Amino acid sequence: DKDGLTSEVSLNITIGTATTVSSAVIKADQKLGAQTADAPGYYSVANGPISSSNFEANKASVNFSYGITDMNGTETSVSSKLISISDRSAEGLSKNTSGGIVTYFTATTLDYATVTDAEINALTASSVSTIKIEAGKTYSFVSGSSKGLIKVTSITDATDSTKGEATISVKSITTSTELAANAK
Repeated sequence: DKDGLTSEVSLNITIGTATTVSSAVIKADQKLGAQTADAPGYYSVANGPISSSNFEANKASVNFSYGITDMNGTETSVSSKLISISDRSAEGLSKNTSGGIVTYFTATTLDYATVTDAEINALTASSVSTIKIEAGKTYSFVSGSSKGLIKVTSITDATDSTKGEATISVKSITTSTELAANAK
C-alpha cells in the first residue's frame, strides 16, 4: 500500500471427492382413477394427479391419463393403460381428448430404485403413446421436456372403469425450458 506495508496470505485448497446429487424429482404413491372413479385420472409431472374438473385449467402441463379400455372395442378385453391425451379418442374416451403434452411409453428393465440421472437422460421417445400396464412393472416415458420412470405399485379393479385405480410412483427429470413454461 502507500505506506509500504505489505502482508502475505497463504491459502490451501483441498479438492475432495465430488458428490453426485440426483436432479430427479420423485413423486411416490400417486393414485390415479379410471374414467369415472373417484381418484384423479390425469397426471402432470409438474403438479401430480389432476382431476377431470381441473383438466382444462391445467392441460398445458398434463403428461398422461389413466384409463381402462378395450381400444374402442377393437381389443378382446379391457385393460389398465397409461394413455397420452392425444390417444384418448382412439381408446374410446370422449372427455378431455385434446391438449396436454404428447407422451411416449416403453416397458423397461431399468430398476426404479437405482436408476441414475444419466440413464433417465438417455431415454428416447418410442412410438407408443398408450401402454397396457401391470402392477409391479416399470415403464419409461418421454413427454415434452420430461423423461422418467413410472413404477406401477398396485392396480385395483383393473377391468372396471367406474372404480378402477392405479397407484404409481414417478421419477422424472424436466429441463428448465418446461419448468419455466409451467411456472407461468
